[in-house]
Amino acid sequence: GGATRLSVMGIAPGFAITDEDLRIVPSTAVMGYVFGLDPTPIVDFVGTLRDETDEVDEALTRLEQRTGMDLPGDLFEPLAPLCAFYTSAETGSVGLMGSVLTMGLDDAPAFAARVGRLADELNRFAAEALEEPGRRMGIGVRVRRTDHTQGIAYTFQVPGIPFPAEPTLMVGERYAALALWPAGAHVAINQAHGRGDAGLLANPR
Repeated sequence: GGATRLSVMGIAPGFAITDEDLRIVPSTAVMGYVFGLDPTPIVDFVGTLRDETDEVDEALTRLEQRTGMDLPGDLFEPLAPLCAFYTSAETGSVGLMGSVLTMGLDDAPAFAARVGRLADELNRFAAEALEEPGRRMGIGVRVRRTDHTQGIAYTFQVPGIPFPAEPTLMVGERYAALALWPAGAHVAINQAHGRGDAGLLANPR
């Protein structure tokens, strides 16, 4: 049934949502879901991919060796169950480009450190790829870290080409927010930490 389908996607159907939880979504959201995260099915799915696809297993094994992490489990371990997904004009647009995923954190320093290690590894890998013999294009990718009063932002960039977005993960004190633009992540972090508006319950619709 519906509960089974939700569980397969990592959504906990029985998670209790409080009025306070709804405040992490702004009142201006035109579409929003607040839910409990159960990462077990996602971790199991990645494990199945590793078993069935050599390329996936080799890539994750390399990341694990160079970061000292067990992936993807170590990324989920510091998360709290509460999550929200929404779009809002304030986060970029009322369509796809304004999409935001807000995640609760049980251990923000641990999550930030682990994301930082992955970002460092991606930057090293991109730099090594640019130096490969025979490479004809001087275009690479990078993850740029910026520190703000609201938290640490990690932004995925593709210098040299008009990439249509700059996906950004921002880690705050109690929440992390993933958006397609840095400004969207900032708005989401402020909203989740009580520095936005009154929240979803104040939505007139």
